[in-house]
Amino acid sequence: MERLLEKFILYLKFELRFSDNTIKSYSYDLDKYFSFIKNKNIDIIFIIDNDIADYIKFLTENKNKASSINRSISTIKKFHSYLEDNNIISHNPTLLIEAQKHRRVYPNTLTVDEIEKIITHIKIDSLMGFRDLSMITIMYSCGIRVSELINLEFSNLFLKNDYIKILGKGKKERLVPIGERAKINLVNYMNYRKKNKITSDGYVYLSYRNKQLTRMAINNIIKKYCFESEIEKKISAHTFRHSFATHMLEGGADLRIVQEILGHENINTTEIYTHLDNIYLKEIHKQCHPRG
Repeated sequence: MERLLEKFILYLKFELRFSDNTIKSYSYDLDKYFSFIKNKNIDIIFIIDNDIADYIKFLTENKNKASSINRSISTIKKFHSYLEDNNIISHNPTLLIEAQKHRRVYPNTLTVDEIEKIITHIKIDSLMGFRDLSMITIMYSCGIRVSELINLEFSNLFLKNDYIKILGKGKKERLVPIGERAKINLVNYMNYRKKNKITSDGYVYLSYRNKQLTRMAINNIIKKYCFESEIEKKISAHTFRHSFATHMLEGGADLRIVQEILGHENINTTEIYTHLDNIYLKEIHKQCHPRG
């Protein structure tokens, strides 16, 4: 099974061009699945749908969230499809396996006022201040993922044309417009770096040690400013992406335009923000209508 897993991971990496984080998730899910199969003393090529159903039951009894179970189901389906396509198995045992129904959890978002509050708490009297202001305004202006922010390079900045080039999931490139305020903050940060003769391997945003930033470091920076701004919501770097999409739709943007900017392959992923937009409309109605 280990050899099959190695081949499958190479397929995900080089054929499907999945991101490192996605590949880690697949590996984690399959390790758990293989462990269960080994305990049942079943060879992978002889697995039937009842064995997979037993595994799903096992996950449920161990109080895994429905979203985690569905991710495991998706991973197992893709793995067995790979085995079938490569003639390793003659029948795909996952064809009758369905995802579990679960209540959709909608992401946290910030209001425009809350974002302004966070921005005003960033002191631009040091390199880190210029950097943090630029990072946060870029995330909100462009709706990019934290992984895309971390890997943003100077060669992908086209500020004269008001856009940046993003390398997203599956190594797919997309052009994203950058707002005027975010552009000014980015230029100020770049000028401060140049003035202080700070160089890098091409990455735009660096740690205080001039190393590439990590996801954890950026989330810690955001938590710091949320605490100072007395915002008690559970916030991460991804919250700015959610807020970007929600505010774009509130402002009247077309759903497909938002999909293109976010880099969503499936528009169903983007449609979650139409629900958030409806919640916003209901709140406005409740506040403003005399019989709301």
